[in-house]
Amino acid sequence: MNLVKSSVLSDLLSAERGGPVPAVPNGRGFGSGLIQRTVEGQFHGSIVHRWEPHGLDILISLPADML
Repeated sequence: MNLVKSSVLSDLLSAERGGPVPAVPNGRGFGSGLIQRTVEGQFHGSIVHRWEPHGLDILISLPADML
């Protein structure tokens, strides 16, 4: 995980590597939905999932004053 902070945003990047090629899910589970609602609703941020051949990248962006 990497955390990059600026005066406006804090970005948290999680990158999974070394496993099998991930398959893009055809739906969203309870946990993923809960995380998205929390990030967007309580922290006024955003979350992006990128299903790449080398692994899953998740980028969470939050206003800097939320951390």
